[in-house]
Amino acid sequence: MHQIGQGEKAIIGVMIESHLLEGNRDIATNKLLAYGKSVTDACIGLQDSEKLLYRLADAVRIRREKSY
Repeated sequence: MHQIGQGEKAIIGVMIESHLLEGNRDIATNKLLAYGKSVTDACIGLQDSEKLLYRLADAVRIRREKSY
C-alpha cells in the first residue's frame, strides 16, 4: 500500500486470503471444524480485511491523484 500510495504503477493487484475468522484449522489433527475458519491456508479475519481494503483504497486514491 505504501508503494501504491507513492505512485508505483507496476502494482496492479493484490492477493488477500480472508475468511470470517482469522487463522486456520488443521483438519488432520483436529476433526472439529470451526464455522468461518479456513481449513486450508491461514487467513486474516473479516474485521482486519475491512480495514485493509479501506487502506488499499486510500492508497489507490492517492496514486490516482498524483498521476494527474
